[in-house]
Amino acid sequence: MKEKIEEVGVKVWLDAFDLPGGSNVKERIKEGMRSSSECLILLSPAARESDWVKHEAGLADAYGKPTALVLLHVGQEDVPDPVRDLKFFGINEFPAYVRHLAALARKK
Repeated sequence: MKEKIEEVGVKVWLDAFDLPGGSNVKERIKEGMRSSSECLILLSPAARESDWVKHEAGLADAYGKPTALVLLHVGQEDVPDPVRDLKFFGINEFPAYVRHLAALARKK
């Protein structure tokens, strides 16, 4: 997903790649979120149970970042209540989201 978004000229901050060992995880996530214009969360069965995902969704909300959920191996009924009001779509709709990001990037 990261590569597909970057292919259309959008910079991606991804905690799995952008957190060096030994760093203060919470602070680095806050920095990454503050510097982002939008938040995309991949919601898988494991992510649904992750406290980190809930923390990141809460930060995005606190910083007023538009946030979308990509559903991977979960259905709409699996979206947790605290994030149910966010835009969400299935992984098969991801290409349309990338086109949306590309259009936004062209406007900048």
